[in-house]
Amino acid sequence: MRLLVLFLFLLNVVSAQRIQAFNVFENDGSVVLKFSVKPGPTCFGFSVLHSTDSLIYVEVGSDPAICGVSTLVEDKNYVHLKPSLNTVNYYKVRLEPSIETSAVRKIFVDYNDGTLKMSAYPNPFYLEDVVSLKLFGVNNVQLKGFLYNYYGDPVKAIEVSPVQNRAAISTSELVNGAYLVWLTNGLKTFTCKIIILR
Repeated sequence: MRLLVLFLFLLNVVSAQRIQAFNVFENDGSVVLKFSVKPGPTCFGFSVLHSTDSLIYVEVGSDPAICGVSTLVEDKNYVHLKPSLNTVNYYKVRLEPSIETSAVRKIFVDYNDGTLKMSAYPNPFYLEDVVSLKLFGVNNVQLKGFLYNYYGDPVKAIEVSPVQNRAAISTSELVNGAYLVWLTNGLKTFTCKIIILR
């Protein structure tokens, strides 16, 4: 019985998830990946895998440093300087040599040449009942406005308070078609087009 308990304990320790708190953040057109590695069997660094379709991943960077040997959780980070712009980017981290691969994290990275004030993603929209908005130059300010249909008729009142320049609006009651999002804080006006395809 003791042998069985010891075997199950060792199996759990060896097979336990070692990549923890993996997340991605946008920073001025680049993507910062942050995660932690729990102590365990030695790994020989990590590789960063990137995709724009969530199916085919390519390695975009690596760190060959030995990891997992201490008794402390090790914090790691990597900066992807050239993500694909104006699209959703997908990332995974792999401990080498192919010890473990993290869950997928996604982030929309858009290019702002100074004229763009707001963008919506994904666009065309077809996945869920919430559209994400990215607003440039506004944070923690209440914005009010409307969602207009293709004919310029207001179909929905909108009120959002962006956090980290991001907000979301519900689209569950909308039918397929093109819409215009119009928001203002009284000083600035933000507009963008969205297309619903379900």
